Amino acid sequence: FFSQNRKNRLFYRNLLFMSQSIQKKQITSGDMPLQRLDAPIDDEDCRFMQSFHPNEAGTEDAMAFFDMYGFIIFRDALSPQQCDDTIHDMLEFIREKHPDTFQRKDPRTWSQGLQNFGMPRGTNCLFRPSLLRIRQEPVIHQCFASVLQKEHIIVNHDRWLLQRATKDIDGNGTNCAEWETPRNIHLDLNPWEYMGEVKGKGRLQPSDLRYHKSRSFTTENNLVNKSMGLSVQGILSLGDITDKSHGGTIVVPGFHKRFEEWVHTGLCQKGDTKCSDSLQYRFGDHDPVQSFAQHVTLRKGSLLIWDQRLAHGSTPNRSSMHRYAVPIRFFDADLLRSQKIRAKDRALVVRNNIIGCGFIDEVTDLGMDVFGLSFG
Repeated sequence: FFSQNRKNRLFYRNLLFMSQSIQKKQITSGDMPLQRLDAPIDDEDCRFMQSFHPNEAGTEDAMAFFDMYGFIIFRDALSPQQCDDTIHDMLEFIREKHPDTFQRKDPRTWSQGLQNFGMPRGTNCLFRPSLLRIRQEPVIHQCFASVLQKEHIIVNHDRWLLQRATKDIDGNGTNCAEWETPRNIHLDLNPWEYMGEVKGKGRLQPSDLRYHKSRSFTTENNLVNKSMGLSVQGILSLGDITDKSHGGTIVVPGFHKRFEEWVHTGLCQKGDTKCSDSLQYRFGDHDPVQSFAQHVTLRKGSLLIWDQRLAHGSTPNRSSMHRYAVPIRFFDADLLRSQKIRAKDRALVVRNNIIGCGFIDEVTDLGMDVFGLSFG
């Protein structure tokens, strides 16, 4: 079913290689065999994984890739200038919080503004013009809409990621291993709640969310279940990620297709795996899934989208380059439309934050839709 141009011939060849890899590497965890599925490299630059141009969004090839591997990469989702502007504002946010100590050229002075995994300290959700511009960017919308196969979709509101270089941070050979974030693989959902196996009074439902507490925007990201249809997550890379030493995202290709079997066989209750809270599942260091994770290499400005059932995580930055990224996700607007009280409350809070950060005059017609302002 793949067209016979040069790119897709390479892609098909990789599929053949992948099928051989499956035969060669298979281990059993409980009653469910886990198989390695190697994602193909890009034919234009072997430093990167296979990617698609946004103009290919929704094509047969793109959707077949997403269905098989559980993720897809769209290159050139942001321009280099958009990336640089966003990075500048990330550092500006830290400077605003700590004007007396912050020095842009000295990452040691950034510590007060960063918390675990490189997120901004002291906030669950950021409303900044730089982040809002990205969220109403037509190309970003096009990519998510094609994967979700929905015309009307709503964008989330989250934070950014800044994982500092840990090698030769000052040009004099100084290393800062303490800045390394721990390697992890997880699911941003509760497996049992996703499958509808946890019921009873007192369980938080999406319709219960109220957004006067910014934590609700974080909760919204993970409070998903099977009845919602396809749920996806994404991340925008604001710089090149070409090597494992740069850190970044890792995924377990194909896990989304084994997710339900994994839940039903009870494998997610065994070993040293655990639910860190009701909305995230973390795989233990010795879980067999760990051995199938692949590092995702990305061009600057690329958008990585994955099925929320796909096991994924991150690796520490052990390089002399900072890693900058923006988590982002969209979901079906009908999920809000059917919950009028939640939708109205969310629209009011989003509108007030957009006004508060001085972005209201920049909101486009597409922004009105993806921010869900029409529900208010």
